[in-house]
Amino acid sequence: RTRWARSALELVAQLPAPLQAKLVKHVDQAASSSSSSSSTRTRQTITADDVFASKPKLHFVFPPPSGTVLEFERHVGAVTAVACSPYHRHLFASVGLDGRLQLFSALHTKPLLRTVVGPTSARTYAQPAALHA
Repeated sequence: RTRWARSALELVAQLPAPLQAKLVKHVDQAASSSSSSSSTRTRQTITADDVFASKPKLHFVFPPPSGTVLEFERHVGAVTAVACSPYHRHLFASVGLDGRLQLFSALHTKPLLRTVVGPTSARTYAQPAALHA
């Protein structure tokens, strides 16, 4: 078994227990595959740099805060702009080619407000100033 440096252990210790096990397994597999492909140098200790070099999935290293939603109700077509509120950390607006302006909270999957602004004026409503009101 590979030895883990303090820097790597401190990084892993900050994660919830289920993610710790997944990340350790991922890094161990990456370390064993790199040591088997490189016969001249065998890695003895895994550092924090090695954890990131193993290219884990982002949610392994940076899990979202509990209660935060990662997927929101979609527009029909491409999203043309997104603007975050400077006053409310969970509030953001999106505008799509479907001509809809949608106001979201990062805590809910469905929009708090949805209105049709029309495809030609959609970019105007997504400017950061629209969230200052």
